[in-house]
Amino acid sequence: MKILVRLLYLLILLAVLASGMIFTFRNTVEVPLDLFFVQLPAASLSFWILASFAIGGLLGMLFTLGVALKLKTGNVLLTRRLGKAASAQESQEARAS
Repeated sequence: MKILVRLLYLLILLAVLASGMIFTFRNTVEVPLDLFFVQLPAASLSFWILASFAIGGLLGMLFTLGVALKLKTGNVLLTRRLGKAASAQESQEARAS
């Protein structure tokens, strides 16, 4: 079963790479990018589109990282409190016996 899953991942990876190559070869028009105060040199249209897609993905992961760290920190604090509460309950039960 693991071999089939890996084969499926490999096929998906090859399909994504092939579609990216086709996209790159079909969009070779040189386009300068004008960002209000800065004009970037002319590059292929596919470069600008793929670069914006990659930058958007990285920014999304960066913003998600902040939320994930906050949740992980809260989880650690709650786990500590749970451990303290469990040990306090055990000590109370030991005194009651």
